[in-house]
Amino acid sequence: MSSQTVVVPFILRFTREALEESWGQPQAAWRGLIRHVQGDQEQHFTRFADAVDFMKRFIDLQDAPIEDS
Repeated sequence: MSSQTVVVPFILRFTREALEESWGQPQAAWRGLIRHVQGDQEQHFTRFADAVDFMKRFIDLQDAPIEDS
């Protein structure tokens, strides 16, 4: 049985937006954009879990190995 490398490229962009101060403390919000390069599809997100869900549309993450650092 031969193994084959499959490459599925994504571009992630994160933007930090400053919001109005709350109780004297500056607030910030992170927003993201993920793009599937080969399909030219993209999705905005505020939760990283939404980016992972987007990636699941193109690759099967169920079998992905989990590595501890």
